Amino acid sequence: MKRLRVPEAFGHALLIGLALVVSARSSFGATAPIAPGLPVGFQSQIVELYSKNRCDEIVRRVNPRNVYDLRPNIIAIVAYCNPKWGNSEELFALAESLVPAGDLILVLHAKYRTRKNPASAEELWKKVLLIARNPAFLEMANDYFNGKYDSLDRPINLSTQTLFANVMFGGGQESNPRPRGFEYLNTHGSGAAYAKADITWRHWYPWGSLAVDTAASESRYFSESGFDDFNQSAKIPIALHVYSDKDVIFQPIGGYRFIGGQLYQNYYGIGVLGVVYKGTYRQSVQGLVYSDGIYNNPQNGPSAGSHYRFEYSWEFFPELRYISMLLGIEHVSAAVGTLYNGVTGLFPFSHTDVDAQFKFEQNFRHLTFGIAPQFAYRIDSESSIYPEQNTGQMVAKQRHDWLLGVQPSVTVPILPQVQLYAWYSYQEIISNIGANDYVNRNQTDNVVGIALKATLSTY
Repeated sequence: MKRLRVPEAFGHALLIGLALVVSARSSFGATAPIAPGLPVGFQSQIVELYSKNRCDEIVRRVNPRNVYDLRPNIIAIVAYCNPKWGNSEELFALAESLVPAGDLILVLHAKYRTRKNPASAEELWKKVLLIARNPAFLEMANDYFNGKYDSLDRPINLSTQTLFANVMFGGGQESNPRPRGFEYLNTHGSGAAYAKADITWRHWYPWGSLAVDTAASESRYFSESGFDDFNQSAKIPIALHVYSDKDVIFQPIGGYRFIGGQLYQNYYGIGVLGVVYKGTYRQSVQGLVYSDGIYNNPQNGPSAGSHYRFEYSWEFFPELRYISMLLGIEHVSAAVGTLYNGVTGLFPFSHTDVDAQFKFEQNFRHLTFGIAPQFAYRIDSESSIYPEQNTGQMVAKQRHDWLLGVQPSVTVPILPQVQLYAWYSYQEIISNIGANDYVNRNQTDNVVGIALKATLSTY
């Protein structure tokens, strides 16, 4: 198998990115030093008491003389406990002035307002949607807008280590279980069982966070087991808070895929991601370089390539809605094939993809409706040269593929952390390589599914 190296230019780009981070003006969210007048471990005790829901003991230990010596996060905890000797809103204002983009401070303030008067907390929860880095905080904001006020009254786990997971189990019916790349094989519709899990462990630091994010998904087909599909991926995001509203994230990535119980693909690489939190939206840009290998593909045998991908995305958070857009362009530099679907010729695997993904969700309080269109276009770098099936004449044709798809969905809450999720997806691949040529890439897939989704968190 031919392996292509990730270019040295990316290493230079990574060094430049590190230099920019080091030179940027930033405190990385550093916490204030412990005041000399406070006993050693005093603030840690306040955190522990809050985790045990002992606000009464926190109010007893903290008083107007020492509250201003506390770190901003601890001041917010005291404010949340509503001390009789002070004004909680003034204490929250103090903490927020010291750390304007402190998501924990903002969440505690929003929870306090929700407990007092839910309507008055709306603007604060909107801000949480904008600046929170922690997915558990985003779930809390969604609970508020879903009217689940009771779930917001429990204490937050303030450990520097957090664990967050989304899991899904369900079933459905697919008209075409073949994955892309196996269009030449016959197929029949099949019932399927689905399982997905996305687990993130994160350690929080004053300068940002270090995380391990792993995701796995499996589709088991009842009558087409040869297309059983298992995917496992992982990334290690290292997030640096460059400014209060900006993060730079370096993340090594890797993964593999099995089809029909046999290894089909593996990949590894690294991405550099910049995120900006502004106004009513978040935007990000990412450069990603990775290499992959294709193994169990009887269509054209083992192959390998290098991928260079650029992504730009936006996320908008208007009240009771979620809108996202992702635009990407990717160039694949791969080996040249001489055999494709049993036909001898010259088939370039180097190509460029342009893709766009959109998502819109509307929350109606008792259910959430979503729709997710997608589009992709592929063009080969060179023309394929091969004998035409009917005449045997040599034909030169540059391959163009278009992918169109849409997925409407409905989500209904059942329990605080459990939802019923139903979806329908339609996807079609249209190609200028037709049935009279070396392979028919025209492919349509319809999927109907229903599943249970659950959210698990240490918060």
